[in-house]
Amino acid sequence: GKQGLDCLLKLMEALKYSTLQNIEDNNVARRLTEEAISICPENPMGYAQLAQIYNVDIPLGNTKSPRETLEKAIELAQKAIAMDDSLPAPHIFLCTSYSFRREYKKAIAEGERAVALDPSGSTANAAHATALLFACQPEEAIPMFQKAIRLNPNADPVTFLNFGHALRMTGRFEEAVLAFRKALQRAPNNLI
Repeated sequence: GKQGLDCLLKLMEALKYSTLQNIEDNNVARRLTEEAISICPENPMGYAQLAQIYNVDIPLGNTKSPRETLEKAIELAQKAIAMDDSLPAPHIFLCTSYSFRREYKKAIAEGERAVALDPSGSTANAAHATALLFACQPEEAIPMFQKAIRLNPNADPVTFLNFGHALRMTGRFEEAVLAFRKALQRAPNNLI
């Protein structure tokens, strides 16, 4: 009904702000997502999206306690998964949180789960690749980054940045420079 639609529109609007990767817009995204959760607390995507907003706060430095922010992100993603285990998004966001927490085995497992649920999802593949990169497995990460970028040539600048790091770590410097250049073209003002 109308309530569900209002909720969905708010979540979509919040996502638009959150992807801009700066403090001000992430705070707007949080407010909209919290409003969506209050309108439809039974929708797991609200909790998943709030988890990701907390994840974004960490590299932005938009938190007094990164540890507490990560705890919140993990709790919210797990809550969404408990409500509906078939959604790739909360697994993607949990993958990111575990990577930040240096719990690489858990991060890779969530990345694998996300890809299993959404094999042709650019974001799922990028999250799995990033978990592998952070776990110092750049060789394994590279083909997954390539797949993520093939699936979405306009991928998030951070995807190109991390792809560049994986290439650099394996000595593929010329390719790394190209990836870094693409990251910069996509986000000249806000590379986190």
